[in-house]
Amino acid sequence: STLNQNQPAATPPSRDINTLNKEEQNEYTNRFVGWAIHDVYSHWKHDDLDINKCHSTMEFMNGMKMRHDIALLDKLYMKECYSLSDQIHNRGGLTLVSMEYFEFGRKLVSKIYKSFNEERMNNDGNDSLKNAFNEVVGDKELKLCFLHSDKTTNLKEETKIEIMKTIIRKTMHAMSKQVTKRYNEEYTGHYSKNGGDTALRQKLKANSQLQSAKKKLELDERTKQHKKQKKDNYSGK
Repeated sequence: STLNQNQPAATPPSRDINTLNKEEQNEYTNRFVGWAIHDVYSHWKHDDLDINKCHSTMEFMNGMKMRHDIALLDKLYMKECYSLSDQIHNRGGLTLVSMEYFEFGRKLVSKIYKSFNEERMNNDGNDSLKNAFNEVVGDKELKLCFLHSDKTTNLKEETKIEIMKTIIRKTMHAMSKQVTKRYNEEYTGHYSKNGGDTALRQKLKANSQLQSAKKKLELDERTKQHKKQKKDNYSGK
């Protein structure tokens, strides 16, 4: 089957580890990050009313993409970035990530793959995706890699960061579907390996309740400290 931008998908690694090899990184980068870039580009192009900002943003984001026909002529890109699977199935419908941003793409998919996994879902329950996103979007190495990928643009850094965060969010949401599917196959349904749907719901509910209890304790403590501070100020301490 051919690849297109409406169906960001990659073959999940068969082994149960939290790292991707180079071929998998390349495949995930073009299929997930490439799709995210295409989606952000399309929405920004139609939603931004500031013509000058829109033009500079489009120019910046064009530098993040590589055309399929150009990639075929680039021996280094074909060797280092274009996975064999994508070379076979892509007929021009897949947005490829440019050489300048490919290292960022590799880092991004690797960090997402390591951050959002079945262990995270077990531990964080309903907050798993949010916590994973906050972890990845706050990664300083990833941020610096993105900002240093293209030093020729004069686009404001705050706009670049806004674009980066949106790309991270869209990439993570697309990749998370694989993890969720594997998790459901493992823990839910009649033929699951580790229990039924009821047990999973109870586990997620318990994890969610635990997180809520922790947040309530933190809020109560802050309220207590705030009241004490007001009392101390009132008494002149």
